[in-house]
Amino acid sequence: PQVREILAEGPTKSSVICGEYSFEYDVCPGDDLTKIPDELKTSIAKKIEEFLTTGELEYYEKLKETIPSGVIELLNISEVGPKTAKLLYEELGVDNIEKLEKAIRQHQIKDLPGMGEKSEDNILRGIELCKRRKERVLLGTALPLAEEIVESLCQLKETDKINFAGSLRRKKETIGDIDILLKTRMNCCNHHI
Repeated sequence: PQVREILAEGPTKSSVICGEYSFEYDVCPGDDLTKIPDELKTSIAKKIEEFLTTGELEYYEKLKETIPSGVIELLNISEVGPKTAKLLYEELGVDNIEKLEKAIRQHQIKDLPGMGEKSEDNILRGIELCKRRKERVLLGTALPLAEEIVESLCQLKETDKINFAGSLRRKKETIGDIDILLKTRMNCCNHHI
């Protein structure tokens, strides 16, 4: 939907329908998707089948190709939605985060329709948050790796106790690095670890 909004296409019939109806329907590859409620016509069923089979939608991929990838990247900034990304691209040629930051520092954003100094401040804060997120990984990505490391270290005869530390121990949403506390047995040589 965000790509369609950047391209200034109106809501599709399917998105309007999906917004009006709430239903649960388990979908598996090979299911007869035309049995989904009448509101979802055969073309939608074909798109669902394509996505379930290939993991992609050719239609969506073609849409994305019409927009510079940097414009889509702007959507990673919490203060920039599809309409703002479109406005920034069309009015100022902003097609990446670096150009956006430069435009803000030159106070070019505040003069755009619907924008102002507060918008510049909010977007700049959003850019900083986005940069910090790039330096960190999601807990769901870091935890399996950390568990694998701990499991390997537990196999060493020198290991007495081992625990996660830092943001991993606190189960923070994002992790900057994997901190592990390890206590060795008293009678072993520490240089092996």
